[in-house]
Amino acid sequence: MGRFPHVYLVVASSLALFASTTAEAAQLEYVDPATWGASGVPNWVNMYIYVPDNVAPNPPILLVAQSCGDRSAPDFFADQNVSTTRTRADQNGYIVILPEHTGRNCFDSGSTESLTRDGGGDTHAFKQMIDYTLATYNGDAERVYIAGGSGGGMMTQAMLAVYPDVFKGGASRAGAPAGCWAESYDASMQWSGPCAGGNVTKTAQEWGDLVRSKNPNYTGPHPRVMLFHASGDPTIRYNNMGESIKEWTNVWGFSETPSSSESGMTPMATYNVEKWVDDCGYAVIEAWHYEGGDHSFPSYEWDTMLAFFGLNVPAGGLDPYDEACPDAGTTGDDDSGGDTDSGGTTTGGTTGDDGGATGGTTSPSDSTGTTGGGTSTTGGSTSGASAGDGTTSSADEGGGNGSEDEEVEDEEDENDEESSEASGDPSESASTSGCACSVDDDGAPMHAAAFAFGLFALGAARRRRGAKRSRRA
Repeated sequence: MGRFPHVYLVVASSLALFASTTAEAAQLEYVDPATWGASGVPNWVNMYIYVPDNVAPNPPILLVAQSCGDRSAPDFFADQNVSTTRTRADQNGYIVILPEHTGRNCFDSGSTESLTRDGGGDTHAFKQMIDYTLATYNGDAERVYIAGGSGGGMMTQAMLAVYPDVFKGGASRAGAPAGCWAESYDASMQWSGPCAGGNVTKTAQEWGDLVRSKNPNYTGPHPRVMLFHASGDPTIRYNNMGESIKEWTNVWGFSETPSSSESGMTPMATYNVEKWVDDCGYAVIEAWHYEGGDHSFPSYEWDTMLAFFGLNVPAGGLDPYDEACPDAGTTGDDDSGGDTDSGGTTTGGTTGDDGGATGGTTSPSDSTGTTGGGTSTTGGSTSGASAGDGTTSSADEGGGNGSEDEEVEDEEDENDEESSEASGDPSESASTSGCACSVDDDGAPMHAAAFAFGLFALGAARRRRGAKRSRRA
């Protein structure tokens, strides 16, 4: 060994580096109910958590609400589209909470228990998971977000209504307004045929009053809201987009007419994007309409949602709204509703650039909007809105009771390549590197290469040593 110390040193270092990388790679972890403090909540709601290796000292928290279907949380998290949240967590240091509805079709966003603050329903369980994560990991209570699609979109809007003080923002994809799922709610399948079919209609004031009734004494700020829906969705009908717009614009004190309506492009698709801007000049509600498509439409658009939350950059700063509008505050009683500024924010801060339609390439300030910039239209009245009208068909009644596993699976094949291009992250394009190793850990390919080089060097040294012995013989 004394004749080739450098070779053995390379090999030993490579082995140590490779072993440490494998041992330290973060994984989605199950959290025992006794650990996260489950109390008075359903036993079918399980908690999983993803804490990246480079978690920020005061990390933001993203709760990903799973769609309907009999699918485990690890399987759901491993899906090509949903796993974007893991990739960005690894890059930017936020924590992901992933609840699981074990043995159920969907999360419960329709029962009285779930639509009541601390009422013992699934929403209450979500809140306890958030409390545990904030306390255990020194999480940033001013940067808690929620997002989900379909059944997860329903839960997202329900959580924003029941716990407005907990969340800074939420993004609902192919969902429905809070309270809609309570109509003819089937507790056995966690399904609402009338709501799924787009047949639940209320005035903006009625929707707003429904949300305000969840916390009648609350006068604080409301979460920012991002909505996505496709006009051709046969599972959760597009009419729900317009109803969601009514609900959240009334809660914020806006009319249904957006501040701006413009074409918004992401790496995946082109949308009609409507924005509602507050007194600070910031777009606090965004509605992304996709013409045509189905329940899966082009993509989950996770990068666009993460940019809306400011989770597309390394953690450590303020929420994008707080950064842009540091002097903003509440005015009057938010519970009053109304058409103008009741429940809005006072003028303050600076107005950023209006670039909120660029999806994954936006910076936190890109969610800031300016009044104007396109032809204003009534919220939810874009072309294709009639897709949710008419009588309820079998698809209206829940598309087979809302089994949505195929939703994410369909998107996986369509977006493998597009997701890598959108992120600009070399770790997601391993197929071009010639490396057959795992790409979950950004450093794994490099470490594996070092390990292979060490083995090659050792083999070469042994061959040279053997050749010398042959010549001596």
